[in-house]
Amino acid sequence: MFIYKYISRDTKEFVKRKLNSLSIFKYRIVSFSPILAKVYYFFNSKISSELYNVTNGIYLNKVSNFNQGRFRRNIHRIEKGLIMRPRRETFALGYMNTVLDDYKYIVKKFNNEEVKWSTSVLDEFFRVCSGKEIDKLKSKYLTVRLKDATEDMWVNCKNPYLYKDKDISVSPQELLELCQVRSSVRWYINKVVEKQDIEDAIEVAKTAPSACNRQPFRFISTNNRDLILRVGGLAPGTSGFLENIPNLICVVGDLKNYEFEKDRHIIYIDSSLAVMQMLLFFQTKGISSCILNWPEEYKRDKAISKLLNLEKSERVVLLVAFGYADKTGSIPFSAKKGNNEMLEII
Repeated sequence: MFIYKYISRDTKEFVKRKLNSLSIFKYRIVSFSPILAKVYYFFNSKISSELYNVTNGIYLNKVSNFNQGRFRRNIHRIEKGLIMRPRRETFALGYMNTVLDDYKYIVKKFNNEEVKWSTSVLDEFFRVCSGKEIDKLKSKYLTVRLKDATEDMWVNCKNPYLYKDKDISVSPQELLELCQVRSSVRWYINKVVEKQDIEDAIEVAKTAPSACNRQPFRFISTNNRDLILRVGGLAPGTSGFLENIPNLICVVGDLKNYEFEKDRHIIYIDSSLAVMQMLLFFQTKGISSCILNWPEEYKRDKAISKLLNLEKSERVVLLVAFGYADKTGSIPFSAKKGNNEMLEII
């Protein structure tokens, strides 16, 4: 407002306090019941972008002949059935036809790792389960497996395996030191990160836990200066160091992996778990990083979706600036909370 710059600081503070009081009163009223909250957000667009992505995701999930998230979830459900104690004689019959229809698609369209994994799980399932219904399904499976899958797609695969086969070589102290040395760095030298280092970081990131192994996210990486400025400029809090960012990763979640609204938050959980592993890998390579917050705001979501050419079911979870730190630059200390504040043992 034109007049705003002529108002005294005390007057500005007074207005801010009054507006804050009104805001508190407003949220106090609408927080009385879920119905009032629904009415409020019917007229308020602050979370409308998520609703738009969620509904598009559910629609695409239901109309697609093949859905990768559905397939990965079902294969993981079979894996869990195989490791149960005691294991049921038969299981997965309710969705096995869907699995086999999807399997027929992936052996032609998808990467070998996904085919190897699903083939090994299905091989084990049909090895240990039997019965008239199972035999019919097995015949359908083998028709696809032997016709469309090549031998290298399933040799040396790992079915569910024993924990004793794992080997842990990183000490707790080493892990703690790695976590402590990683900080949010905002000042970088003018050097881009090599493609191989980024690919290796993603290799580490994708080992993170993911609900039903859907992995409902992807990473868009760029060192294009114009795109970094345009995309990074949409994130609040970057105005002071945006010009200094040499590399940027956009973490994108895809809601078409889910058929129910209740699962809409999984993209944030799963992708964030993966991102932390990526950042720790970067640190072992001497590559520094900084998470750029991405708030829920319709205009920002619309703008970044257009810049990145995202699907209607996709939404940005967060951005990551990364590169080689300028060692003359400062970083915030950022003291952490004590265990007494963060841990409750009951």
